[in-house]
Amino acid sequence: MTPEEISVHEFNELSSALRHYSALRFAILTLFFAVTGGNVTFLYGTDDVPLFVIAASKLAGIVVTVVLWYFEYRIQDEFLHLERRLASVESKLGYDVYTRRSRYRFNLFWLTSLLYGVVLLFWLVSLFFWRGPFR
Repeated sequence: MTPEEISVHEFNELSSALRHYSALRFAILTLFFAVTGGNVTFLYGTDDVPLFVIAASKLAGIVVTVVLWYFEYRIQDEFLHLERRLASVESKLGYDVYTRRSRYRFNLFWLTSLLYGVVLLFWLVSLFFWRGPFR
C-alpha cells in the first residue's frame, strides 16, 4: 500500500470509530434515562416499601449516575483524541470533513454533565430525606 492509501484507510477507520463513540454516547444516555426512570417510578410510585429497599435503591441511583457519568467522561476523552487524530490525517490528505465543520459554543459534554450533576444532586438530597419532600 502507498502512504496515501494507508492514510485514506486510517481516515476511514477513525471516522468509523468517531461515529461509534457518538452513537455509544446516546446509547448510554438512553440507558441512564431508563434506569433512572425505573428507579424513580419504583421508589415514588409504590407504597409500603421497606426502608432498606428505599436506601438501597437511592444508593443504586447514585452509583448508576456516577458510573455512567464516568463513561461519558471517558467517551468525551476518546472522542477528542479521535478528532485531533482526524485533523492530522486530514491535513495529510487535503480533506476538510472534520476540521471545517461548525462548532457550537456550548459543548454536548457539558450539557450531559449538567444533566448527570442535577440527577446526582437529586439522589443525594433524596438519600438524606427518607420520608420528606423526596420521600
